[in-house]
Amino acid sequence: WTPLFVDFSSGRFDSHRIRTLGKSHPLAKALRLGRKSTPGEVPLRVVDATAGLGADAYFMARLGCSVAAVERHPFAYALL
Repeated sequence: WTPLFVDFSSGRFDSHRIRTLGKSHPLAKALRLGRKSTPGEVPLRVVDATAGLGADAYFMARLGCSVAAVERHPFAYALL
């Protein structure tokens, strides 16, 4: 039995990479996160309805979105 680890502190999830490349990522473009925000604008609220291990939810949250992650598979949900 091998334990499962998810590391959001390195690789494609590190802070510098998200800040510099994040807004050009296809997911960020689909959410229109590259545009300038207006003063007093509330964060974009997003539902990640197929959360899996939470990678996309984490990515969107790091880009400033308010994210609700939903996962129907009990094992994947338990890992969130």
